[in-house]
Amino acid sequence: MIFACVLGLLFYITKEPLITFLGASNDSYSYALEYLKVILAGSLFQMLGIGMVPLLKNSGKVKIAAMASISSIVVNFILDYLFLFPLNMDLDGAALASVIAQVVSALICIFAYFKELKGISFSKLIIKPLLVGSIAPFILNYSYSIIIIITNIITMKYGGDEAVAAYTLLSYILYIINASAQAVGDSIQPLFSYNEAKKERKINHNMLKKCFIISFILCLVLDLIIYIFRNQLGYLYNLSDVAFDYYLNGLVYYIIGFIFVSIVKVIASYLYAVNDTKLANIVIISEPFIITPILIIVLSILFKLNGVWISYLTVQISLFILSCFILFYRFKKEYKE
Repeated sequence: MIFACVLGLLFYITKEPLITFLGASNDSYSYALEYLKVILAGSLFQMLGIGMVPLLKNSGKVKIAAMASISSIVVNFILDYLFLFPLNMDLDGAALASVIAQVVSALICIFAYFKELKGISFSKLIIKPLLVGSIAPFILNYSYSIIIIITNIITMKYGGDEAVAAYTLLSYILYIINASAQAVGDSIQPLFSYNEAKKERKINHNMLKKCFIISFILCLVLDLIIYIFRNQLGYLYNLSDVAFDYYLNGLVYYIIGFIFVSIVKVIASYLYAVNDTKLANIVIISEPFIITPILIIVLSILFKLNGVWISYLTVQISLFILSCFILFYRFKKEYKE
């Protein structure tokens, strides 16, 4: 709640220069500002909803956590339709639908923890490790946003609003793949941690192999579905003819890159689970702060907008090689122990 209030107020004060920095054009600036005002008004509930779902899962309340997550999606979906079409509320309606969906999710979480919330107390012994331990997961979650920011700015430079629209659809598709691959690793993290504590590393290695296979097949199936329905996705998102061409050109490189994502996300989840945060941070931090900025800038200079799409594939290949090398180093260290 404290973080939500501070960040919500900070972003509200700096919203105008922030939108300009993120590359909004004259046409899209007013829309971005309109949407952001409503979203920031509901930031408290967004933080509570997103922050408390993992707590529910970790305390064994998995069904309630699923209910909180699914209810948010269903409510958002229904209200988006009602606010945008019958009520003609435009972007305000879309933003309000997102906020109300998060309110529903937050209320479910608060209700589940109602008894625990009656006696809140703060302790230095708890707060300090909490803040230190949250740095890596924060970077893990925020890294995707950093990549979007960098790519948005460069696509705007080389292709304007049409290129940004094409990348927006590609980033939505990428989010589905990332979430699917990460879910495979995250779902089995408690078992990885448990076996690591017991030094049952052979069991962990066998489970890791199975995770690779499951994640790879899952991403491959999603790749196939996306490719088959590529035209329908473009029509659904209402892309212009120019944006549609940009989207189809970029999709080829993204679909190939998704295969490498299936392995990289699982490796990162495994390293966090066995408490090797230093190696995990190398994989996570290198993507948004080192590999992506260098490759996207260099390749966009050489190939313009096509360089942006090519850079995604080269980034994922680079991360795959780096992750495999780090995992090999980790196994070698385990073998010595």
